[in-house]
Amino acid sequence: MTNLRRAGLTLLILAVVVLSVAYVNEIKEPVVKLVPVQSDIPSAREIQQRLKDTGKPRYDCKVDGIVGPETIKAWDAYIMDRYAKKAFKRI
Repeated sequence: MTNLRRAGLTLLILAVVVLSVAYVNEIKEPVVKLVPVQSDIPSAREIQQRLKDTGKPRYDCKVDGIVGPETIKAWDAYIMDRYAKKAFKRI
């Protein structure tokens, strides 16, 4: 390869790099802001705390936000009690 070709190839590569950097700098990324979402659905931690606050010995484990077998058993007992009370009130 002659020196002239090598210099031309070097200039071409340099021009591509400069244009690529200029193009990347012009791209404006959209600003994404994460905002907390308000939801009517309680979290697992809130459900566990409510089960613990009912006063009955439904849920005596720690409130950790992990839905395990104890949480499910306590939730089932809570729901059965609520629906049983509604059924007896109708009679």
